[in-house]
Amino acid sequence: MEAYQFLKNLKKKIIVFDDNPKCFLKRNIKTIDLKKISEVKSYKNNIFLWSPCNDLGASLADELNNKKYLKRVTNFEIINNKKKLYSLLNFKKLYVTKIKKNTKYIKKKINGSGSRDINFFYWKKNYKLSKFYFLQEYIKGFEFSVEVYSYNKNHKVLSISYRILKNYKSAIVIFSMGYDKKIFKYFDDKIAKILSKIEAKNGISHIEIIIDNLGNIYPIDINIRMGGAAIAAVFLPNILNLKTFKCDFETLESKKKVSKFTKPKQGIIIYENVKNDHIKKPLISFSKYGIYEKLNSPSNTTKYELDKNRISYLFFSSSDSRLFFKKLEKIVSQNIYKDVLSIKYKLKKILDNAA
Repeated sequence: MEAYQFLKNLKKKIIVFDDNPKCFLKRNIKTIDLKKISEVKSYKNNIFLWSPCNDLGASLADELNNKKYLKRVTNFEIINNKKKLYSLLNFKKLYVTKIKKNTKYIKKKINGSGSRDINFFYWKKNYKLSKFYFLQEYIKGFEFSVEVYSYNKNHKVLSISYRILKNYKSAIVIFSMGYDKKIFKYFDDKIAKILSKIEAKNGISHIEIIIDNLGNIYPIDINIRMGGAAIAAVFLPNILNLKTFKCDFETLESKKKVSKFTKPKQGIIIYENVKNDHIKKPLISFSKYGIYEKLNSPSNTTKYELDKNRISYLFFSSSDSRLFFKKLEKIVSQNIYKDVLSIKYKLKKILDNAA
């Protein structure tokens, strides 16, 4: 919605499209069915197709915009086909060809997006996996999301955020640790190699990785577009002091590199869940702190459903670490608080041992 409003403010004629039938935009804005998007003859005279937070949308935009705008990636077909993607990257644990007994796997759609259709999987006798799915080995470690800016195949990590999961696929807490030179150098090198292999070129990308106790990085989800669920709209603009949609759009449209970025500060986004055992009170009660944020719905209801597991969210950030954690302790459960408090120390210890 924020991306749409950004374009409206530029007085652009807009074609909106998304692959999710329950997309928030579809309930509020006249949209075009994906099957008919190629039939639109006038799109070149309106605006280049831009879907900053959606996999299929981003790939269609790259395909249909021709040479008028910069491409996000050389070949979106590889990005959208996870089998081809992980074969190319040669991460054997992320593309399992032989199932072992007593091993836990994650079953994903080959052409899936985000956390949709992801489930645990265990070995079964005579079981044949559907041709629409593939398996990743369940990897123990810490999960992070990495936001990256790319221009002309040069890549720069903008932020690194710790992800606490509720059901092994949807985050209930996303925490930006702020800037640490050693951590960013390590991630910059690893992520740049991954994006170079898949020939990512321009724009902002959202990559979810697991780092194990040996310092190995596994890119479990690679999105050559920005993160959804308030990541691009609220989280990144605040921790980076960056107009994310403007940055992404103008990089592709004007073919101009953004040369300077501020270092990220500490920030956290907490999603209200169906089972709120990770927070102390319903999020609506936090308005007294002056930090409650929620997605606006047309009926002005107090909650907007992001998906079946996440209802609304709270976000705050601070450059003062003491005040940040003092505020956080009042909001989340003790387990979550200790987890967030210690993650930077744990990560640096892993990287020290990996050096």
